[in-house]
Amino acid sequence: MRITQLPRSILRLQYRAARIPLQLIEERVVARMNPKAPARLVYERSLGVLDATIGSALGDPRLKRRGAALAERSDELARAARLDATADQDLKQADAKLEATREDGKTHRHRRTARRRNSRPTQGFSGGRQGARPRAGTGS
Repeated sequence: MRITQLPRSILRLQYRAARIPLQLIEERVVARMNPKAPARLVYERSLGVLDATIGSALGDPRLKRRGAALAERSDELARAARLDATADQDLKQADAKLEATREDGKTHRHRRTARRRNSRPTQGFSGGRQGARPRAGTGS
């Protein structure tokens, strides 16, 4: 190991030590949250950006890739959560519109039925035959 690499090695070791509490928080608290919970996504994205930045500064490509992947994953999950929320809202609006259309259809059906009932001739003494002629042979 060269003397110029020694400070970076020390910084890597210090970062690993500083990251231990963050890792514990992630394992104990964040892991129990819903994968799309906003607090979890913010925490994971922040941790990913931190890892990517430190990895870039220390010349650690593995840490940089891991951080970038974590930040990208969090961004994609946040996007998915927004799309899910939009889809849920669209579904609720469509359901409300469908219900309103059904109610409107019921109202029209009831009106049509009422009009038919009101337009039917009333049954009199002729046994339901309005304007019926007297039967042959009855003498009337």
